[in-house]
Amino acid sequence: MVIAATLSQADAGTRSWDVIVVGAGPAGSLASRELARQGASVLLVDKASFPRAKVCGGCLNLQALATLSSVGLGELAGRCGAVPLAHLNLAVARSQATLSLPGMALSREVFDAALVEAAIEAGVHFLPGTHAQLAPVAGAMRAVALRHKGQETVARAQVVLGADGLGDRLLAGEAGYRTVVEPGARLGAGVIAKEFPAFFASGTVYMACGSAGYVGLVRIEDGRLNVAAALDAALVKQ
Repeated sequence: MVIAATLSQADAGTRSWDVIVVGAGPAGSLASRELARQGASVLLVDKASFPRAKVCGGCLNLQALATLSSVGLGELAGRCGAVPLAHLNLAVARSQATLSLPGMALSREVFDAALVEAAIEAGVHFLPGTHAQLAPVAGAMRAVALRHKGQETVARAQVVLGADGLGDRLLAGEAGYRTVVEPGARLGAGVIAKEFPAFFASGTVYMACGSAGYVGLVRIEDGRLNVAAALDAALVKQ
């Protein structure tokens, strides 16, 4: 089920927000929720509609699970059907090793949507399918231009929090700011497979590593196989 906007774009422009958070991934959604729980008025904006897929390894380690527990969301992963993890099967060249690896496997599609819903329950207002970019400063407030289906509205807040990741467009046009891709940075790629060899058991993360990158595979909550890779650009070109 698609998560609906909690207000219209026009309504978002008529309010003075304490905080506007751009990007509804785990960082943005969790920050939004905690700010709202402290009494702040918060608008959470994302260019995508939720649920949405995301290239990611699809695993939560013990530190991530502890973070969720610390803010009262300790049951969230289990509620979403996350698969308990026990092992890491690591392969390099002709060698393999199996290590202990506690944690949980959960797709970003399900995990991120659950965090957005938790933020909304805490009082956060949500605008999906909306592009956001900083506009000129309006007095003591920061202005954010919101664009959706050709319509533009300007919303204002005391603080604007950018959590829009590697594809950051929030600061586009800001003086002295530009996105830089580090030389040699690897390319991320991923797919979720419905059919795959029976070798890939639930509860184990499989990693194949080489000098030009790595591929990780894990069964997620619905039994499918999440495949995520980080590869050197030269290898991809080849």
